[in-house]
Amino acid sequence: MTTKVPRARLDSARIHSETSPTVRDALILQVLESVSSTNDAVLELWAENPGALLVACTADEQTAGRGRLDRTWMSPFGAGVALSLAFPAKAIAHVPTLIPLHFGVLVAQVLEACGAPVRLKWPNDIVMTSETGEIRKLGGILATKNADIVVVGIGLNFSLERPELPTETASSLSLEGFTVSREEFIGRILSATSELLRAESTDDAWLADYVNLCSTLEREVMVHPADGVAFKALATGIDEHGGLVILREGSQEIVTVGDIVHLR
Repeated sequence: MTTKVPRARLDSARIHSETSPTVRDALILQVLESVSSTNDAVLELWAENPGALLVACTADEQTAGRGRLDRTWMSPFGAGVALSLAFPAKAIAHVPTLIPLHFGVLVAQVLEACGAPVRLKWPNDIVMTSETGEIRKLGGILATKNADIVVVGIGLNFSLERPELPTETASSLSLEGFTVSREEFIGRILSATSELLRAESTDDAWLADYVNLCSTLEREVMVHPADGVAFKALATGIDEHGGLVILREGSQEIVTVGDIVHLR
């Protein structure tokens, strides 16, 4: 009988080493062993540092994190990344509905740079897709606006084993054959976020990147509205506010809230 090797704790010094000196000088980063919610923790950290450009909190274990539509997102110790970012709303020019899409692009670009190319599923899922079109969820992004600040929560499965997965359609980077350092990923995301916030203005080039990465487009989907009856449609595009453009019985509609299931 083999003994399972305990997973290593996050190395805060290595996270800092993965960022540029400019980022390190301005960043306020909290690395915790365990926390109920990194989003809640980062709000407390922001309250102590209200003039910061970027405040971040990450933890080895998250016991009561929240995902989209108020779903629970838990992270077993050392097996994933639970990272929350807080920054002034005025530092980013987007309408709030575009923020999770833009951070989806940042996460996908960072993971590709780390050797793990991924795809996006509208609106906020990080996924892998098989040759047959099967979707396996690796994580997601949640963006909320609290008064004059924005909080972005990023949850990703790095080394979860199959018994630890929350659903049958979930996966992890290691199960998909990729070995990615959590510290490298966090450091690169912090750098990309800092660069975005310092830019002061944002062009629309990233939205074209989102379209190219989005596995939902040009697919038949089942739309589950937040308060309605599910229906089939063809996903055709993304509008300027981040809504999913669909073709339903010959008419174009925009989906802004709800669940999307890929049918093919």
